[in-house]
Amino acid sequence: MQHPGYHDRVCSPEQTLATIGPHLGRYGITRLARQTSLDLLGIPVFAAIRPNAMTLATSQGKGLTDAAAKASAAMEALEYAIAERPECPMRIAAAEELQAAGFALHLSTATLPLGATFPLDRPITWLEGSSLFGGETVLVPLDLVALRGAASDLPGICQHTNGLASGNSVEEALFHGLCELVERDAGSFWALMPLADRDNRRLDPAVFGDPEVKRLAKAVADAGLVLRLYDQTSDLAIPTIMAEIGPAGTHASQRHQLSSGSGTHPVAARAALRAITEAAQSRVTAIAAARDDMPPELYAGMALQPEQGDRPTRAAPAGLTLGTPLAELLDHMLQTLFAHGIDRLIAVPLGGEVAGVAVMKILSDQLEDVGVNLHWRPGPRALAFLAELAA
Repeated sequence: MQHPGYHDRVCSPEQTLATIGPHLGRYGITRLARQTSLDLLGIPVFAAIRPNAMTLATSQGKGLTDAAAKASAAMEALEYAIAERPECPMRIAAAEELQAAGFALHLSTATLPLGATFPLDRPITWLEGSSLFGGETVLVPLDLVALRGAASDLPGICQHTNGLASGNSVEEALFHGLCELVERDAGSFWALMPLADRDNRRLDPAVFGDPEVKRLAKAVADAGLVLRLYDQTSDLAIPTIMAEIGPAGTHASQRHQLSSGSGTHPVAARAALRAITEAAQSRVTAIAAARDDMPPELYAGMALQPEQGDRPTRAAPAGLTLGTPLAELLDHMLQTLFAHGIDRLIAVPLGGEVAGVAVMKILSDQLEDVGVNLHWRPGPRALAFLAELAA
């Protein structure tokens, strides 16, 4: 039985499935498939299938129990379906017209090609969002939040899912969207970090003092594989962990067996669990079919690096305690981000009420997004980090 402290939901996964189950067909979700047994680890992984999807036809979910993984997959599929066809009021107008009428607009060019300017005099489609610091209404271009394939209003924009989240309540969706934004931000700084510095951030699973982390680490070892955990926590001081699962050897023939995952959560052990279960999910993704879409050059850089020095002795990142209520987790995230200069966050509700859920897109032009944003340019924090490395 999963301990209540290991999920951040206002209801159990079983209750979530009972609520959304009758509505899955409306969103094109035809089946939920258990994929756990495709791998040796035994860590629950499910897939949700949408054959007529505009984007991904298969969404995956992971968890500590079958019900949690099944609900995770179904909710992820709902996120994509609703982001493809938002269920919220829209308006068409030119930015300069809306500004003249007194509306606050989010005119970020961070996901536009380098040198592209925002069209101020051309009518485009807008959705209504709100600032998470102050609550004022902010109009956001549809192309910044939707997953519509080729963008019609902002040509060349990189549409991605960073900050897209769902929940049984708006509060849940906001929390999980913020966790994803912070995770991508931390991963961006990790990508800029020298390999030697990364190795110094290795963690022993035992430092979390958590029975579920210990159980999953044992499952990996029992499968004859190696688990490595790394502290990716950035200057924002919100625990972020990366997990790698792979064979003990580093021979080129084993590179296709390496998987990784990351997780962010104010409770450090929860961040570790997210990372480990995501790495397990990545293994199943490759086994299920994605390996056929991976070019040979991708494998060239995939291998567990040889261990450097002794067993890691780094302490787990500081965080909140297991079982902290959702409202406190969300408040902690917002206060911590604000204290570190992240004071522009916009939440855009996309729909989901028909299915009894909330789907949100959280936007930030102050957090880094290497990997998901094809047009990424380093922001002030990343530039300062690079300058520090070069000093």
